[in-house]
Order: sequence, then structure tokens, then C-alpha cells
Amino acid sequence: MTEDPNAREEIKQAHKADQIGYVRYLCERYLEKDPDHAATLVRYAWSLISLAQYRLAAEALDRAEAVAPENRRHYALGQRGHLLEAQGRFAEAERVFLEAKGLDPADDATYLIFAGSAAFGRG
Repeated sequence: MTEDPNAREEIKQAHKADQIGYVRYLCERYLEKDPDHAATLVRYAWSLISLAQYRLAAEALDRAEAVAPENRRHYALGQRGHLLEAQGRFAEAERVFLEAKGLDPADDATYLIFAGSAAFGRG
């Protein structure tokens, strides 16, 4: 499928504005046409986590991890870490954030900060 830059931009702007329900709606529409678009799957999972739709978020992240290019897979893993934190699974979240860090060596601290937050959550 050829990517629709207008639709992607609309999703991005809705995400920036924290329009959670609208992001979900836009992602679902986009994924009907391109179910393997990893970046949209990750944003879709973000909206689902925000709406406490954890099973659906996990399914979206499973798909995103399966289809994302290796150099972009860290985004799906990072979002999975947030899902695990939202579920109170802090030790798993910490492990996943550290795995994401390993896939993104250019990232200086983001995933380490997330891992530290997860470690704090588990006590």
C-alpha cells in the first residue's frame, strides 16, 4: 500500500494533542488499509493503553513487533514497556525497556529513564 501522508499527519497531530479516542479511530481507519504499518500499530497501542484496553494493545504490539524493521522495533518494545507498567508488571516492563535500549544505541537516556521508573514502581 502507498502511504497516505495526510492520514499519518492527522494521526500524529491528534496524538500530540492527546486526543486519545480520535487517535484510536484514525488508527483503526488507517490499519484497515494497511494492517502492517508498524508506526500506526504503535500509536494505536498507545491509545488503547490510555483507554485501559490492554488485551487489544498487546495484540497491536505483537503485530508491530513482527512487522517493524529491526532498526525501528525499539518503538514497539518501548510501548510494550508502558503497557506492562500500566498493568502493574513492573519487573517485566523494566526488562523490556532495557531490551529497547539495546536496540536503539543512539538513545542516550530515554529507555533508561523508563526502566528506572519501572524499577521504582516495583519497589
